Amino acid sequence: MLLGSLILLAGISSVSSAAAPLALPSFNAFETGAIIASSSLKSDAVPPVPSTKCENQIAALMEQRLDDLGIDFRKNISAVIRNQRQLEKICSDYHSLKPNFADCPSPKTFVHKFGVVAFLETLCRVKYTAIQAHSECISDMTDRMYPSCHYACLSRDYAGGDSLYSATNSPMHCAISTCITRCVNQQIAECADDGPEELSSPENTEALAELYNELAGAQMLLGIEHWLGAGSPATDKLVQSVKMPIACRRVVWRAVMAAGNFAGRPVTQTVRKEKVLPFRT
Repeated sequence: MLLGSLILLAGISSVSSAAAPLALPSFNAFETGAIIASSSLKSDAVPPVPSTKCENQIAALMEQRLDDLGIDFRKNISAVIRNQRQLEKICSDYHSLKPNFADCPSPKTFVHKFGVVAFLETLCRVKYTAIQAHSECISDMTDRMYPSCHYACLSRDYAGGDSLYSATNSPMHCAISTCITRCVNQQIAECADDGPEELSSPENTEALAELYNELAGAQMLLGIEHWLGAGSPATDKLVQSVKMPIACRRVVWRAVMAAGNFAGRPVTQTVRKEKVLPFRT
């Protein structure tokens, strides 16, 4: 019901937009994470120096491999999934680099709290079979529904909406970004019923149910890391802090928990952060 209302509003907004185009923020997950992180810093803060820790260097290499392929993985999920050969290359590189974490000295960092690892682990291991089976539908649905969900979520009545464009208004950016994410996620979940019957399975249905939420959460974490550093104490602190709006905090925690594949710990919107400790330092 909510989704239908959102899409109806999207149509209205699309008409208005055609008549009077506006340079609207994209409110994608990565940029929202970056806004949350930057607004938590002092005005004279500078981007973090890359860590020389073993785990950080491996995670940085994973990001570099993706950048070398020319993939905008931080902002565009469909660009990662659409091309099957490219997806196989991405996952082959990830699986070749992942064992290197085992060679890092103790005490070891919980590597799933790195944004790139959370993203690739979900993409290439946890949800890989379902993504391969329904990649075309997932990509098409993402490209087609993001603009509609974007307009629909912007059309809702938000408290403090007059400061919508303020780069320091992280609660507003978070509310709109997570609204868009949920909206697109609901549509992608329907891809489990798309295509030949042999591709449909309870496992694929379960895998796609939260796929977009989880990948977007990893992208949001990457945005936070852009300002605070991957796996850094500052990132850990912010993700646990009330400075990070709770809706975005849940999206990030969902992504890390899904990638970490926590047995017996269902990933739900109501999960309490005390029950998992990936960001505790």
